Parts: sequence; structure tokens; C-alpha cells
Amino acid sequence: MDPMWLGAENLVELFERPQMVRQLFKEADAVSLMITDPFGRRIIELLEAYLDAVGLGFQGLGFLFVGLENLDLLEVDLLRIGLDVRDWLDPEKPLSSRRVALLIADFKERPETRIGAKSFGIFPADKATIVAAEAIAAHVSDESYRHRFLKSPDELADEMAKIQEAKDKRAVIAKQQVSEIVSVPAGENSFVAASEKSQAALSALLASQGE
Repeated sequence: MDPMWLGAENLVELFERPQMVRQLFKEADAVSLMITDPFGRRIIELLEAYLDAVGLGFQGLGFLFVGLENLDLLEVDLLRIGLDVRDWLDPEKPLSSRRVALLIADFKERPETRIGAKSFGIFPADKATIVAAEAIAAHVSDESYRHRFLKSPDELADEMAKIQEAKDKRAVIAKQQVSEIVSVPAGENSFVAASEKSQAALSALLASQGE
């Protein structure tokens, strides 16, 4: 039987609870296996034999774990090639675990896929785009420079958050300057105080951008 008959929540524990493999045999065979090895001393051998028989092996099972841990990414990658992840999660549907494992192995080598991009630690991009981004980076004098195509979604989100924070600080400074011009009484001392306050806020903003 396909390993998905265990259910997704149990399949991810198959390495830790290898005795569950007995549930993937027909009832008569499961009874024979229990009689042959009642204490489960050869359960790992049985698991290995089963995984080989269904065309997975331990490596293929590992790919299935990757898919289950990144189910949202896998769903998008499968949809792009016309497959529905529900046809795998439901063992009565036609998509076998063997085929899914082969696809995940392929996705991991393709940075344009969601699973592949996560494996490479970048935002999804095809190999031609990556080569172009690396070529651009090679002509930038700053050794720490990395093209946005070579950055992960988390890194890009962090950068956007910092940009927004800088915008918010500029808006606060602008409001302070307008308020000071309108409300501060005329006089040299008042103007100097307001100017020093604005300069201090501007310096703090520039310092935060340099971090």
C-alpha cells in the first residue's frame, strides 16, 4: 500500500515509529510478519524492504517529509505542472508517493520552484536569472553586495521593513519641522534650538540606515 495510507500526520513519524510499516501490508501479510518477528527486532529491515518495494527507499521517504513540511510550497509547485496536492494526500486518489518524491527531488534542484528556492535560500528565480544576478554582483565594488534575486523572502521582507521604518522617521521629522516653523516664537535662540532638534533627529535616522 502507498505510505500515504498512514495519513500525513503519521507518515512524518515513520522513522521514529518504524513499526507502523506493518499497517501498510494486507491483513494476512501483517499477521504473518507479526508471527515471524513478534518483538520487532528486524523492523528496520522490513521498513527498508517495504520502501524499496514501493520505489521510494529511505531517500525518497526523506523527500516526502520535505513535501509535508512545506505543503503550501509543494501545492504551488504541483499546480504549476497541472497536479493537485490533494490527489496525493488522499491515498484513494491517483497521485502516488513515489511520483511525488521524484517531483520533489527535481524541484529541489530548480531554484525557480518554491521548494527549490527555499532549498537554495533565495527568492524563486530561474538559473538564467541567477547567473545574470551573479554577473552583476561581480562588477560591484562592494564585496557585501548581493543582488535581490539571490536573497531569501525573509531577507527581502526585512529590507522592506527597514525602508518603511526610514520613511516613517522622515515623516516624523517633516512634521516636527513644520510644527517648529509655525509655533516657535521668532528669535535667534528659538530658531537655533529648533534647528538643533531637527539635526539630531536627522542624525539618528542616518545612523540607523548605516547599521
